[in-house]
Amino acid sequence: MRTRTQLYNSLLRYQVDLSFGTEISILNHSNWSEANTVLDYGCGNAYFSYCLSKKYSDKFFYCCDRDEDILKAGQRTAHMNMICGEFPMVKIPDNIDFFIIRHLTSYLSDRESFFSWIKEHAAKKASILLIDAFDEKLIIEPFMPNFQKGLDMFYKKVDKEGGQRNLHDIVKGELENQKFRYCDELKIVVNSEQKLNKEKLFIYMNLVAELDNGLPLSELIREELMQWVTNSDSYLQYGLFVSLFQLS
Repeated sequence: MRTRTQLYNSLLRYQVDLSFGTEISILNHSNWSEANTVLDYGCGNAYFSYCLSKKYSDKFFYCCDRDEDILKAGQRTAHMNMICGEFPMVKIPDNIDFFIIRHLTSYLSDRESFFSWIKEHAAKKASILLIDAFDEKLIIEPFMPNFQKGLDMFYKKVDKEGGQRNLHDIVKGELENQKFRYCDELKIVVNSEQKLNKEKLFIYMNLVAELDNGLPLSELIREELMQWVTNSDSYLQYGLFVSLFQLS
């Protein structure tokens, strides 16, 4: 039986691989090309920054997460520094040019203080890349009641911890209050229409289900997932918001 860290490490890699190329297409702005230092906060295993670091060797990446085990599980390049800790106590450099906040806003209990903390460590014209779920685009066909039960348990856990989903428009306003002006936005839909994507999404759903349940998968869930991947009419899609902001 794999540990939670091993499951989470695999899940984060698949999550990035499914949409990395599309997510980073927004980085065609000068605020990215001119950036030297990048802070990826709440980075998990830092796989997103690892992929960026391999593509953009002219930048240095500080990758920060509170989970030491998942940080250690991640790959790194010579242009990456892993930092274990959590705001506001964690020590990070000042004058950061570019911040990555990916799949994190739902878990922040005090976003106003967090964005203020980001601003304190930001360079004069720093930018923020904000990536989060666009739940209105979530479609799973056919309906899988046992798999969905695990997702519902996960969302209830987020709610219990003070989090919310679908915060994109709210967060935009909060960043503008901190003088980060909106620059650009993408709305991405990842789906299972391509065979390779369907296979990756099948593995991804297995990992999600295992993490949601905290146990080896039940036969009911395994059967649902196997029927989904072998059914030519089955379909899955989910959406992402990818937004770019710059300090004005």
